[in-house]
Amino acid sequence: MKKISFLFFILCIFGIIQEAQAFRGPSLLWVKAGEVSLLGAKKVILTHEDLDFRGRVVLEGELESKIPVRHVEISLDRGRTFEPAEGTELFRYLFRPQPNRVYHLLIKVTDEQGKTYILGSPGIEISYFPGTLQELLQKRLELLARAYMSRDLERYMSLISRDYINYPQGWHRLRQQIYQDFRLLQNIVLKFSVKQVLRTENTIMAQVYWRLYYAGLPEYKEGYIEIHFNPRDDYKIILQRGDLYFGQAPVGTDARLSISFIPSPREIKLRVVDLDRAGAGRIRVEVTISGYPCSPICNYPSLILRETSPKSGIFEGTISLNWESHSTRVTMRYIDKLTADGRRNVLRIITREP
Repeated sequence: MKKISFLFFILCIFGIIQEAQAFRGPSLLWVKAGEVSLLGAKKVILTHEDLDFRGRVVLEGELESKIPVRHVEISLDRGRTFEPAEGTELFRYLFRPQPNRVYHLLIKVTDEQGKTYILGSPGIEISYFPGTLQELLQKRLELLARAYMSRDLERYMSLISRDYINYPQGWHRLRQQIYQDFRLLQNIVLKFSVKQVLRTENTIMAQVYWRLYYAGLPEYKEGYIEIHFNPRDDYKIILQRGDLYFGQAPVGTDARLSISFIPSPREIKLRVVDLDRAGAGRIRVEVTISGYPCSPICNYPSLILRETSPKSGIFEGTISLNWESHSTRVTMRYIDKLTADGRRNVLRIITREP
């Protein structure tokens, strides 16, 4: 008797589960736009390679439903209008995309009982880039390079997926590393060049050549990096490995100051050698002069010294002053932003007399 009751209980549970599945309505087994999977996608960018020979997007998918499907409709404007798709459980829909326009995909399914279900809510965002996949990735990396060169942390991290999986492990650790780069580097020049592209179902992999310069480097750094993009999340970066362009803290140098007196014409020559500022073009120093002809002092709180040649790190300037021996005293102050022992914003002072 107990066995019969237990079997009856199991059959009831099974029936309830089946009814719940039927009540839940249809679900998507898969859906694609060209070769790009839309299942679980947020933002998708299609390229010329994702269109058919007539320049149309082929949207295809398969439904699972306990109740037979009567028809399927597609909306590209977040549900304001719907158009019928071909087929039922296996459906197909064609549309011709326009550049600079954003589509919001929703799928409406009507079953044989007349019930309707909206799939894909709140809407998969689809846009079209009128070029090849390699050209699209090059554009994305140019955005990344501009954010890195301008040291815009928020803009840089907006191009990185929250599912970032490679060194440094995770999105937040990468953010900390990039923040350190932006704190230490000056006058950054970074260029990317996409060499090869490989498409898989869930990932776009690219081999990328990079070239990097920042103040204090005697020559450009370069290397090859493998970058993976998520085609279902606005082509955000999910992995970077190989020769990393980031995470290379610069080696600081100690700035050297000198003051010399030129007898003819009577000038005071100021010179700062700071290799960390190579390429800056100019720097500012503070100069005070006491003694004849200054009474009591002449003050130059923000005097500009200009770089003698591009990326030399040598800055010079002069002050025309009719100085006299043993009565003129010159003091120059300069903020050394990065030193050899890792200190920052160190005040350097030098005082000279003729």
